[in-house]
Amino acid sequence: MKIQKKILIICISVFLFLTAGYFGIAMFYAEGFTFGTYINGRYCTGKSVEQVNQELIERTGPMWLTIYYQDGIHEVNIVPKNMFDYDYTEELTKIADSQNPFLWYQNVFRKQGEGLTGYTVSPSVSVHQDKADKFFETFAMFELEENRRKDVTFYWDEETGYSFENRKQNVLDIEKAEEVCLNALIDNVVSETMVEVYLEESSCYYDAELTAEEKEQLALYEKLQNFLDFEIIYQMGKDQVVFDKKALGNMLKTDGGRMDFVFDETGSFMWDEVKVTQAVETIADNFDTYGKEHTFQATSGKVITLDKGTYGNTLDQEEEIEYLTQALENRVSEVHEPAYERKAWCQDKNDIGDTYIEVDMGNQKLYFYKDGKLIADTDIVTGDMRRRRSTPEGVYYIYLKQKNRILRGPGYASHVNFWMPVKGGVGIHDAKWRDEFGGEIYETDGSHGCINVPYDEMVNIYEQAEVGMPVVMFY
Repeated sequence: MKIQKKILIICISVFLFLTAGYFGIAMFYAEGFTFGTYINGRYCTGKSVEQVNQELIERTGPMWLTIYYQDGIHEVNIVPKNMFDYDYTEELTKIADSQNPFLWYQNVFRKQGEGLTGYTVSPSVSVHQDKADKFFETFAMFELEENRRKDVTFYWDEETGYSFENRKQNVLDIEKAEEVCLNALIDNVVSETMVEVYLEESSCYYDAELTAEEKEQLALYEKLQNFLDFEIIYQMGKDQVVFDKKALGNMLKTDGGRMDFVFDETGSFMWDEVKVTQAVETIADNFDTYGKEHTFQATSGKVITLDKGTYGNTLDQEEEIEYLTQALENRVSEVHEPAYERKAWCQDKNDIGDTYIEVDMGNQKLYFYKDGKLIADTDIVTGDMRRRRSTPEGVYYIYLKQKNRILRGPGYASHVNFWMPVKGGVGIHDAKWRDEFGGEIYETDGSHGCINVPYDEMVNIYEQAEVGMPVVMFY
């Protein structure tokens, strides 16, 4: 009986001890967060609202703000921590009030992530506007937007011609942009350290209203663009001269300044006859090659400049002025091959092109290129230097092709099978009376000025050469 009584007393004592301990722990948690409480990833068991609030404030930040403008432009700035005041008290108090300290035992045997109470809270945020204003002053694009012109301009540009710039389009609303940025920072205080803001997606750009005068300028520009909406292309061999909107605009008639347009009785723009003539003269200056120096790279590699010859292009300016005047009146896009008073084999600036006969008198060689491919490479004999019958230098052209021709001169008459004259009585022909070609023969036993070619080579050259092909002759 005594043993049973002792056991009962011990059991009651243990029960009372455990009960006292349990309630003691519960009373401890009554002053703070209960066992197993995590807030924003931090262990908060037993801590008061004030303690946790201070810890979370200290843990907030730093933050970086990346602002994306139009066209992919962006800039990054670190956000000053003292720009905001944070306070988690309200959210923390709600959590504390919702917890029952007497149920702390539920979390004793649980591990974090397996049912322990975890909370994510956001602070109430107040902004120090003076510090925010200074922060946004550091953004270069905001400063540029503040200072840039916001108007429209109709003007002449030397690179593009008549241009219109509307600086009232896509104006950045800086006040709204700052508001969007502040809201983004406040919304992401807890979850992000790098905050990105896309101003275009946030509707921070707008088009400002044009004044009546600006609307008139825009209407005139659009009328001009419609009038110049065609293109005339001069095909100069492989080269082109394009009369695009800039070139066309340069030929409009104005009364003094570029923007002082002259209109006809229907209110349409007019062409300036003087400027049209000047445009044709400019084409001639750039592409006429007759009577001008020719620069030529020989097969040997050296570059030669020749200022003599009968070869080259000369534009028929009178006919082209008439054509261009009419083409402008019709305002029809077209490709035009101009008329020439003198027309060479090629009409490029490099009028020799890649089809020509090269007579290298210094090396006594003849080369024939057709479409850039070497057709003939042969030794030759040119004019007799001892008797002052040198073959002339310069750029000439084949102006005739004949077979079985008798070449006559003082004291001689020679039959040739193939004859291609290039300058007066000087030409390219076969010379069956010669057994040897090349070397220094021309210095003592040269021709009367012609280019003597071996018969077999001359057959090939004659068959593939055409009247008009350039012939470049030099020492």
